[in-house]
Amino acid sequence: MTTPNRIETPPMPARAQAAAAWIALYLKWKKRFESWAEFLANFWAAYWLLILGSFLIFGSAFLKWVQYPLTSNLSGLKFPLFH
Repeated sequence: MTTPNRIETPPMPARAQAAAAWIALYLKWKKRFESWAEFLANFWAAYWLLILGSFLIFGSAFLKWVQYPLTSNLSGLKFPLFH
């Protein structure tokens, strides 16, 4: 028994069903990506200075850590308070 207001569509071929499934998956992923992008944009707008400052500090420490075995130079890690 069918409902009178429902429009019956003919069955789709397998290729069309696969294409429709891929399109639905794409739209689902797009919606999820857009929500993440919006969250990250808001987070970046609020904390960009903290993020960049942290990156510079940790990047400098990492580069000094890489430089030490190559040069045996601790000039960047001298702490005058501990001498």
